[in-house]
Amino acid sequence: MLRLPGRHGWRMLDYAVLASGSIANAYIFRYKELVFAVDNGLSCRQFFLRAEHCGFDPNELQYIFITHSHIDHVRGVELLAKKTNATVVHHHQMNIESVFKNSVSRQLKIEPGIEYSVDGLVFTSFYTEHDAPHAVSYSFTAGNKSVCIITDTGKTSDEMVRIANKADILFLEANYCPDMLANSEYPDYIKERIASDRGHLSNHAAVSFLNQLKPEGKRKVYFCHLSDNNNSAGILEECLSRYLEHEIDYIICPRGEIVRPGKIISDTSIP
Repeated sequence: MLRLPGRHGWRMLDYAVLASGSIANAYIFRYKELVFAVDNGLSCRQFFLRAEHCGFDPNELQYIFITHSHIDHVRGVELLAKKTNATVVHHHQMNIESVFKNSVSRQLKIEPGIEYSVDGLVFTSFYTEHDAPHAVSYSFTAGNKSVCIITDTGKTSDEMVRIANKADILFLEANYCPDMLANSEYPDYIKERIASDRGHLSNHAAVSFLNQLKPEGKRKVYFCHLSDNNNSAGILEECLSRYLEHEIDYIICPRGEIVRPGKIISDTSIP
């Protein structure tokens, strides 16, 4: 395990989905006094507004974990890193200079499968199947809580099942309804890309993945990255009611809105 320098504090794990969907994706976490983000497809201004609205101080941000280079995940990372002096964490082979206009001064290059630790936060990365170079996602353990994020992958793996089985909090992609995608106005090559093994998880694939997990425990599932055009909360609810083999505690993250533990924040005061 590689241990990184950090600060000490008293807080327990707190988190929020600042945005989820086709346009922008961003998550923020706080453990003790360590504040970190996973991706930021929002503008820096929006990230600050939404984080502050949830009670986080974005000026305390120390790490920004990048999953992959698509714009809905990294649009605001460069300016956010510059403004907060946060370290950008990414796959060691990702060419970060090709992702941003300017060089990011503080970087941590990591390798999938290796365990790292800072201030009691333990994290690992694992490969996802997506049409972006060196795409990964992350698992975090903070105290007695484990968090796993699985989005932007065309298929799941045994490794993902193993990691998700240990998670108390699981952020899981349910991107599209196959029927809606097939009947959409998207060009055929876009439809094929989304539905491919290097695209996104459908509602059915997400439910199938959950059926592979052990049902015991009190896992909280957040369904994320719903397509703007090819999915809806109602259709996902129907898929869950028909095909899910055991009860789960879950929230479907509305596109573009803030989700806190146990509640959805729809606040028009955040322009």
